Amino acid sequence: MKWGRLHRDIKPSNVLVTAEGRVVILDFGLVEDINPDLHETLLAGTPDYMSPDAGSANRNSRASDWYSVGVIFMKR
Repeated sequence: MKWGRLHRDIKPSNVLVTAEGRVVILDFGLVEDINPDLHETLLAGTPDYMSPDAGSANRNSRASDWYSVGVIFMKR
């Protein structure tokens, strides 16, 4: 069984880069267990940074958070 958490709201205001270059993720208000059997909600996050699967009836995955990271880079 895979374990872990999904952030579900990766966006620029939730990412801090320290002076040393360390990346820190902030605001864990929408975090959810990665186990799909334990998901309580389907739709959560900021639409501009949301993956297509997160914005549809499909379940979020680790790829959903990584998609949001990619959107941050594309918007720069």
